[in-house]
Amino acid sequence: MFEALCKVQNNVYYRRRIRLFQLICIMIMAFAVALEISRPLKILLVAIGGILFSFSNYLPKYKAKSMISACNGNFATITYNFFADRFVMERNDDTLDAEYSDITKIIKTEKYIFLFPNSNRAYAIDTSRIRPREPEALLDFLSDKTGLNPKTIFIEKRKLFI
Repeated sequence: MFEALCKVQNNVYYRRRIRLFQLICIMIMAFAVALEISRPLKILLVAIGGILFSFSNYLPKYKAKSMISACNGNFATITYNFFADRFVMERNDDTLDAEYSDITKIIKTEKYIFLFPNSNRAYAIDTSRIRPREPEALLDFLSDKTGLNPKTIFIEKRKLFI
């Protein structure tokens, strides 16, 4: 779940930054090839550009691993209850009420529905645990309450498609 969340978050909120970083890496490699510098320096600059470019694809995995290590492997089960005026999240003995107006984006993947109140936070709903098993009905309900159109993102092993 954490890796899916990080991929969605990067795609929705940080896509321009990642593309700019990748463009800079490509420019480093292009300048290394085009400039009249020594062969070892060209190889070094092309290698640096290529390595940095490949790191941009691993950012979601790195963020997910850091989130998992922060939890020490103790993943809380959160129960979501949706009402006409608000939704409630329950974890162990803690209860948190949230307003639909707080949600800024609704994203659906193959396995989850993510409700984003901002770029640094998300509520993850496992679609296999929705009762009754009607994720589309929940999406329609959330869309109606928030006034937002849910986006569907298909996550493959290394690629994102909107």
